[in-house]
Amino acid sequence: PLDATVELAAIESPPLADIVRQMLLTSDNMTAELLIKALGAEVESPGTTAGGLTAMRSALDDLGLDLSGSASADGSGLDTGNRVSCGLLVAILDTSIGGPGSLLESGLAVAGESGTMSKRLVGTSAEGRVAAKTGTLNDVVSLAGRVETLGDRSLTFAVLSNAESMPDDIRAIHDQVVLTLVGYPDGPDISLLEPHPVVTR
Repeated sequence: PLDATVELAAIESPPLADIVRQMLLTSDNMTAELLIKALGAEVESPGTTAGGLTAMRSALDDLGLDLSGSASADGSGLDTGNRVSCGLLVAILDTSIGGPGSLLESGLAVAGESGTMSKRLVGTSAEGRVAAKTGTLNDVVSLAGRVETLGDRSLTFAVLSNAESMPDDIRAIHDQVVLTLVGYPDGPDISLLEPHPVVTR
């Protein structure tokens, strides 16, 4: 019959939790964009970026997070219209969706061990003690996550730097901030927290 169909092949998707973990671990922008559209489809079909972002911000607002001053333009974070503060990133990591044992935390790359952090802080006191999400655009470098200190404290942190060049230099400064946190409660040298001029080469 003309309406008869035969299944030639089938591919079953991994569990959503596994997809999210892999996205965070490798900083997969395409997956992030597709997930925000899939979230939008849960609200209204077909799924759109705008619908997904509305649902995402509504969920964050329901958690009691202060979204003032922030802006969401896409799912991947690549759009220059996105705006987020260190305070908001830390607040998200400290909620039930980002805290210890959460899906978000389990997907963070570990310094010297996995994902985008596998080659950072290798051979330092931070190796294996820092789980974080990296971010690099043409003019922004970021790092946010959690540090397990030498004194058995768990500290949540976020550092964001706007810079038009030299992302490696900015990452080196971020690594120094993280290394200082590992030694908490000893504080950083104040010069580390001062603005650093960009040196062109």
